[in-house]
Amino acid sequence: MVVKKRKEIQVTALTICHQDLETLRTLADVERENLASLLLHCVQLSDGVSQIRYVKQIVPLLEKADKNGMCDPTIRSCLDILAGIYLSLSLKNPLKKVLASSLNCLPEFFLTEAIQSFTSRLQGELNTTDLYSYRKVIDNISSCMENFKLGITSINNLLENVLHFLQKSLIEITEENRQVLHVCMLVHTCSCTLSLYKGKFLKVL
Repeated sequence: MVVKKRKEIQVTALTICHQDLETLRTLADVERENLASLLLHCVQLSDGVSQIRYVKQIVPLLEKADKNGMCDPTIRSCLDILAGIYLSLSLKNPLKKVLASSLNCLPEFFLTEAIQSFTSRLQGELNTTDLYSYRKVIDNISSCMENFKLGITSINNLLENVLHFLQKSLIEITEENRQVLHVCMLVHTCSCTLSLYKGKFLKVL
């Protein structure tokens, strides 16, 4: 009997920008027990599978903080960084779904702050003018609407801007494709012309 080797799950590790990293370092407590410490340890890992275990600890830690009845500046900053992490992950990265699943269980007390963070970060994505970033933004819009409460609320908050971005991206991508097609046709025409002249030249010889 042939035993099939179990395929290992490949998970690309999440990363954050230097500014967010410095924010976590500043907010991490000495005891390494607050959310900033958890996220700092998580982003410093190079293994995506290990990071998943830390992502799953976010809500239990916030549930403990909820008992204190306050959303302090540290948690606000961490929620903002989490929004940035979610939007930075590719659509196919399992970490994106794990993070969305975890945040779907976010204690109600923190929802307002989390929604504000996601709305602000998503607005930043929609403001991009880089044609080659449009695909990523469209993927993020799609993932936000896929059984993700914070994402759906953020989309609703920015619905007019989202629709404007989708219209703009459709027009610009179509124009880009038209120009590429035009160049390809020119290249093909030139190639055919050169082949024709080459054939005639060889006949003359």
